[in-house]
Amino acid sequence: MLEIITLNYPYTVAISKAITDKFNAGFIAKELSLFLGGSGGGGQPSIAQAGGSDLAKLPKVKDQLQSLLDT
Repeated sequence: MLEIITLNYPYTVAISKAITDKFNAGFIAKELSLFLGGSGGGGQPSIAQAGGSDLAKLPKVKDQLQSLLDT
């Protein structure tokens, strides 16, 4: 028997449809996933899912998110 265990930590990014002209949940999810050692993510402008595996970077997620929102 073969068992594969992944240490991927999923998350969801949700944004009000009223501001999707300025922010895109799919883009944010993908960029955070790459930052956290994932392979990307995706969804729609108002909601998206992704994941990452590098727990050492979790303390810096807030700074990374702020950087994405400032651009």
